[in-house]
Amino acid sequence: MNVVAFLNRALLFVLHGILSVGTLILWRMGRGGSLVFTHAPDLDSSGRDGQMGPLVEALRNRGRLREVTLVPLTWNWLLRNWRAKRRPFVSHASILGTARLLAPWNATRRRRWRQRIASFVLSQARVNSVFLIDESGSGQSLLKAARSKGIPVLGIQHGDFHSGNHQYDSAAGGGVEPADVLCVWSHWFRARLLALSRIYDENNTVVTGRMRAETRPARPRIPTARLAVLFLGEAHSEFFGEARPFWEALMEAEGLQPKWKPHPSSERLPIEDSRLERRPLWEALNEADVVVGRDSSALLEAVHQERPVVLFGNHQGLDRSGYGDQGIGTRCEESTEIVATCRKATGAEDSTRAGVRKMVWGQDSRDPVAEILAVEAVLRQNRP
Repeated sequence: MNVVAFLNRALLFVLHGILSVGTLILWRMGRGGSLVFTHAPDLDSSGRDGQMGPLVEALRNRGRLREVTLVPLTWNWLLRNWRAKRRPFVSHASILGTARLLAPWNATRRRRWRQRIASFVLSQARVNSVFLIDESGSGQSLLKAARSKGIPVLGIQHGDFHSGNHQYDSAAGGGVEPADVLCVWSHWFRARLLALSRIYDENNTVVTGRMRAETRPARPRIPTARLAVLFLGEAHSEFFGEARPFWEALMEAEGLQPKWKPHPSSERLPIEDSRLERRPLWEALNEADVVVGRDSSALLEAVHQERPVVLFGNHQGLDRSGYGDQGIGTRCEESTEIVATCRKATGAEDSTRAGVRKMVWGQDSRDPVAEILAVEAVLRQNRP
């Protein structure tokens, strides 16, 4: 990191700290409420929080909202997050950065400082319950601090549960602690979690339903002369290299209109801007005739909108997500077959896609915010 970049990050960190201290002063003057841990990258281009938005608004309407947000240390994300929310929040970067300053060389001490600072935030905000979108990862300092104070913690499912994730995998170690209750989207997701988790079981998981800011029904798929293909990217660095042959085959084919939807955390990709899909995921899926991906949980959003799914092959032809085995989509292990596979997938019966949707997501009949708040009420009543 050069001097200019270092000074830029230092200035941003100071600004995050000033905003966070000001927020704590405001909260200290209030009556207290529920803390919500959110991710800035979950905001779509119009400022809606695609993950925690409905819950945040419900708590805000009740005057109970306290928010800690994971905002990357960039001017773009800070300004975008502030413009979208227009309300005070504590930056999680302030907690992480302060802990790093206090223990620059010792990871164990740094973890302890994160928890101490998180505990201070909870005390100043007069928090009586905590909702964490990422209870097993970046939200651990808040979770441990809350549990040490006897504050009930509800985890909110952030994405799919994959084998090999050290945060849940029963074969992995690490000092990850569970939330008091983890609220999941459907019985299908709950079964996936329980099959691999060492910290969650039948007693501390509950199905509360799919919580999304966008609830409009998907439009029926209307075939057009040019097949609209949505290619779902992933965040890790080697993904584009593995996906390139399939992407290029789609680009070169006649009668196709491929668009690349990058992961929110992805850096700039070597793809023409005209081929990048900038719209929110739900809107991009709504315009797609077929969706291509590999392990992204956004494929399950495509299933929810009853879009045909094609799973392209990866190195060694592995189905790491298990989506192929569970019938989520059609496998395609060779890039030379991707175009034909996409065309074939769009010809599947509508009832088949509806059946896959019901298997993964259930009936969608419950109100997830009401369900989550009901669980929180029970946890608070059971606290001494």
